[in-house]
Amino acid sequence: MSVPEITDLHISVAADAPTIVFPGQTVAEAVHESTVGPVRAAVKEHPDKKMLQLPDGSRWRNQRMREDRYALRRMPVACPNLDELMLPSWIKQLLLSSKLKTHGGLVVIFGQTGAGKTTTLSATIAGRLALHGGYCLTLEDPPEHPLEGRHGKSGYCEQLDVDELGGYEKAIHTALRCFPAKDSSMLGYGEVRENLTAAELVRVAVDGHLVLATMHAKSIPEGLQRLAAMAKAAGEENANALLATAIQLAVHQKFDPGGRLEVNALPRDNKATAHIKAGEFAALSEEVQRQLLKNMS
Repeated sequence: MSVPEITDLHISVAADAPTIVFPGQTVAEAVHESTVGPVRAAVKEHPDKKMLQLPDGSRWRNQRMREDRYALRRMPVACPNLDELMLPSWIKQLLLSSKLKTHGGLVVIFGQTGAGKTTTLSATIAGRLALHGGYCLTLEDPPEHPLEGRHGKSGYCEQLDVDELGGYEKAIHTALRCFPAKDSSMLGYGEVRENLTAAELVRVAVDGHLVLATMHAKSIPEGLQRLAAMAKAAGEENANALLATAIQLAVHQKFDPGGRLEVNALPRDNKATAHIKAGEFAALSEEVQRQLLKNMS
């Protein structure tokens, strides 16, 4: 019998409680023990550790559900490659553009849960480091893809777990103090969820660093409007103008019902920044469509 690769486990360290295996939502059987046994042992030994590395090389993200019950997600063991993703070539070119290294600014990848935002973010960081060199520091909760180390001839990435630094806001300030002098570094950021961190990221991008982040949104206009609103709620009165100055590229991706990846992008141009500055976010839909038609022709 062929057994599908396990993607998730819900495990209890108590011997009499069942382990649920995903996909399939089934109770673990003897055929699953080669995977379940080592994971359960790792959870028992390190119940509070967010990322578990097993002897077989597999990586599991660990989240306590309740006392003695844990949810584990199998994580990638290799860094994603942009060439392996189903992104249109024109969007890959935008993500890897040398202009971003020169000018810095903000790149945001929007999408809903399960759209592959983090995968695209990690692949972009790895691709840019390999192509252009430089330094990147990522702030994640916890780090999902193994980006730590050298990329290409002169690129290097270090990953920080924000929980160990006291949260995203403190982690941003730590990252800024860790950036090398006289170098335009990259800051990779996990999903933007809090008002204060939204405002801080926009400010960091305006200061010349290249900031790459993900955010939950159904579209580019909705995502940019939400980002500006979050920054404003954090006390940034000129949030629209600041975002208009910072933004270099917005990407939105989703999977259609057939599993095909649909991607839109809005690179920086005068029309887009004017709409953002004026708070005319609905008008960005036309700009997104114009970019799509331009690059499909």
